[in-house]
Amino acid sequence: TYETPFAPCGGVTAVMNYLPEMVESVSGCPTTIITPYHFKISKTTSIARSLIQIAEVQVLYRSEQIKVEILEYVDRIQWVFLKALDKPPKETPFFAGERHPYDVSQDKTRLASLLARDALFFCFASSSALSHLDASASWTILMQDWEAATTVLVSQGIKSASPRTFFLTLHNSYGNGLTDENLKRFGIDPKTCSGETVLNRALPLVRNPIFTVSGQFALDMTEEV
Repeated sequence: TYETPFAPCGGVTAVMNYLPEMVESVSGCPTTIITPYHFKISKTTSIARSLIQIAEVQVLYRSEQIKVEILEYVDRIQWVFLKALDKPPKETPFFAGERHPYDVSQDKTRLASLLARDALFFCFASSSALSHLDASASWTILMQDWEAATTVLVSQGIKSASPRTFFLTLHNSYGNGLTDENLKRFGIDPKTCSGETVLNRALPLVRNPIFTVSGQFALDMTEEV
């Protein structure tokens, strides 16, 4: 999930206050929340001293290796934060939202581009983190909204030693453009997931059913052109 109580904005935060512990209770399986470390948001930085480093990985972006710290925080349940240690050359840093995770630009076109970039970076780092958390586990990955749906796109080009099953929950009916160029910057072959938006590309790859948080959102997705 891109948004949490440690980096709040709206409805996803409200759900994430309860969903992880409920999933763990109902499933009987250990449940972990994986999220970016939004370094400009005070609720994220307020727990910095309580974070424990699990590992450090690298994510390839524009032929540059970007270091990412995998950090653990335990509060009734396991939280894992992914902290980008390097800044992409001549670009805005990853996860630089100010008031909330999506507040990275006032320009709508630039905003959409940066969020697409950061979502892909987050999901590459998430895929690497799973191996460090438990390399032998059979992972069920519950992706929240389009920002996390990029995880299934990333998985197309990564060989995993353990099975991974992907489900998607949509908290609203919004999406985001995702160009072939966006994917190529991370070494993803656009032919493996065709489309013009994150959801165009991701929906055919996730396990059915697709979940929504309300009946109205379900109708929006299935009936509204």
